[in-house]
Amino acid sequence: MVNMVELRNGLSLEEETVSILETVEQLEGHRELTERFAAFRTLLALPPDVELFYAFGSARDGDDCQKPKQPRCLLLEPKTEMWWRDYSADPWYRLRDPVRRVVRRGFQTIVWRDIARRSREESNGEELWRRVWNLGIQAGVTVPIHDATCAMYGSVAVVSFGDRREFEDWYAGARDALPAQAYYFHHGLAEDAEGRAQSAAALSKRECECLTLVAKGASSKEIARQLDISFRTVDLHIARAARRLSARNRIEAVALALKCDLLAL
Repeated sequence: MVNMVELRNGLSLEEETVSILETVEQLEGHRELTERFAAFRTLLALPPDVELFYAFGSARDGDDCQKPKQPRCLLLEPKTEMWWRDYSADPWYRLRDPVRRVVRRGFQTIVWRDIARRSREESNGEELWRRVWNLGIQAGVTVPIHDATCAMYGSVAVVSFGDRREFEDWYAGARDALPAQAYYFHHGLAEDAEGRAQSAAALSKRECECLTLVAKGASSKEIARQLDISFRTVDLHIARAARRLSARNRIEAVALALKCDLLAL
């Protein structure tokens, strides 16, 4: 007879509790956005070619079903940034994304391959997943984040661009602790991001112009043509804005600037 406190990955309830306490200990004190993100990645002990993704701040209202908005806080790594640019630039793609639909309405962790098999029979289902696999993504798992304190939602995702079997072995060991770890990461980060966003220094007029055009999907060269400056100068303005906002990249800089009401769209 199986012991009732045994978990699917072989950990006892006591060992499971220890893994959550380790999360608290390793993330405690990392209040800065990028430091906490890096510490969370280290804590998860991700295999090579596996990246961490965090997005939060979508309102759970009817408008979000018809016109998806950009998340208020976005943290991601180089390869997932490539995926996010393809994903966020296409409202049709986002509205039909089966992972997003599940994230909006539930709490259960989503294994991408499992939901891909179920959604292929839907209209355009095969096309949606082909776009994911064509970007080199081999596997992924998403933990929905629902925050009742602000009536918003988001997710933590772990995305593999490497050996799928290695990722599955990692997930078999991480599966049970991952949701609690993700929520602890989110709540500490959300508190820090709120305070930092409120105290962020105002951007210069040119920095706001550049970030506004980034938010509308323009590249550095397109922005340079519109503002009649060099694309290197555009990149400089965006980099300075990101530093002011303590953002990792231009996408996160846009999200934080929007949160601070610094951009006029």
